[in-house]
Amino acid sequence: MYEKITGVKPKITLDKEGFYNTRENGAFLKTMWKTGAVEGLAHIYLRQFLQGLFDSEGSISPNISRFSSYTLEIWTANNEVLNLAMTLLKK
Repeated sequence: MYEKITGVKPKITLDKEGFYNTRENGAFLKTMWKTGAVEGLAHIYLRQFLQGLFDSEGSISPNISRFSSYTLEIWTANNEVLNLAMTLLKK
């Protein structure tokens, strides 16, 4: 989805801890916020928006200390993005 929306093919790397990462400097979110489309699209395409958000700005990792549990992380300095993600995840 990231490549379809931004036109940029993400470079995926495997780190020494076995996690896959991309480093695209938030191009997906910057494009979405600049167009003003993020709020409406996020609510209409909830799953796809969250998938793109975690693909480009975060991670979902199994929690080793608890079975059937996951840790969700988003790296952003934008409180609007964080608040929107929390609202959507609660749905």
